[in-house]
Amino acid sequence: MTTQPTTTQPPTPEPPFEWLHRILESVDADRAVPHHLPGAVQQPEHLLSWGDLDAILTHHHLDPPQLQLARDGALLPQSDYSSPVTLRPGTTRHQIQPTKLDTHLTEGASLFLDSIDHLHPPTRDLAATLEAWLRTRVLITAYASRTPTQAFNRHFDDHAVLVIQAAGTKYWTLHAPTVAWPTRAVHAPPPEGPPAAELTLQAGDVLYLPRGWWHEVAATNGPSLHLTCALTPHTTTDLLTWLASAPDLGMLRGDLPTDSSATTATALAALAGLIASALRDPAILDRYHAAQDRTAPIRPVTALPSHVDPAQARPELRVRLLLPRARLETADQVLRLHGGGRTWELSTSLRPLIATLLHHPVTTLGHLAAECEIPVGKAAAMLPGLVQHGLVSASG
Repeated sequence: MTTQPTTTQPPTPEPPFEWLHRILESVDADRAVPHHLPGAVQQPEHLLSWGDLDAILTHHHLDPPQLQLARDGALLPQSDYSSPVTLRPGTTRHQIQPTKLDTHLTEGASLFLDSIDHLHPPTRDLAATLEAWLRTRVLITAYASRTPTQAFNRHFDDHAVLVIQAAGTKYWTLHAPTVAWPTRAVHAPPPEGPPAAELTLQAGDVLYLPRGWWHEVAATNGPSLHLTCALTPHTTTDLLTWLASAPDLGMLRGDLPTDSSATTATALAALAGLIASALRDPAILDRYHAAQDRTAPIRPVTALPSHVDPAQARPELRVRLLLPRARLETADQVLRLHGGGRTWELSTSLRPLIATLLHHPVTTLGHLAAECEIPVGKAAAMLPGLVQHGLVSASG
């Protein structure tokens, strides 16, 4: 009797940001309090390393407010660390002067680089994945320092943040909010008494800080590099503003009365009833979020020569959905994808592939094929049309 060799199916490859999904699951337990997750990111240098930051500063012409230096709560003049350079007649840009930058960092300044998710692919992919899962706008800022000197005084942010320590250490002092749901337009008195928490982030640690929590930050010893992901909130004010744009709710856009007459009281009562009626709609939040997602901006990626050859496609090919918050619907045997203020009509055969990309906007061809339960070559054959429409990029 002969024994047939056993064959095992290769495991489904893990998508690139599965670790982020585990972090968000931990945070979802209670988003009203801070969460410190030690060692949550196994290879933080893959998101941003000192070499990556050096390359960005070397190869990009960056001006305030995108790139700034701060020390002891004050911003340094741009002329302190960069100089104008004429690229061609009539075109002048500022260029970092490495020796000046090094001197200021040694003397206690901190560097912060805003919108690094528009400059550095790994942080772009991180922002896109957060946007897809949290259905909100995400902005990532990098902070670099070399000494324990604080860049900013104690303050709060009007949005939640997800902090990833990429290298070195950072010491955080936290105080609870002094005003509920604060915004920049609301005065919040500074906290009194001892801090609610004091902690040190090591490389690979993650800190979730809810909106309104006061904090002070300083490096502990030696160079420190971290990323802050700002998570734009959807507020009640946003919901009411969106309601006021509805054609049949013109009363919300009307002029306010200027007196306190009986007629005014009647008008305000009618207004309150209109708002209450609108908010009783059980689908109101779904409709609001769908409207925001449909107009959320695209995150374009150039991947020349913009050609995917199914015969040459490899499982490790990186596939990106360029509309992280897109909405998918099927009607009249037509698949419609909404996002970036536009609508695309696609073949219904693409539904499994696009549904997978909506959940994993940054993934690999191998993972995409495994999730759709189709061969890699068949998944690759579906990509050229999506690339041509500017919905997907494939590279690497």
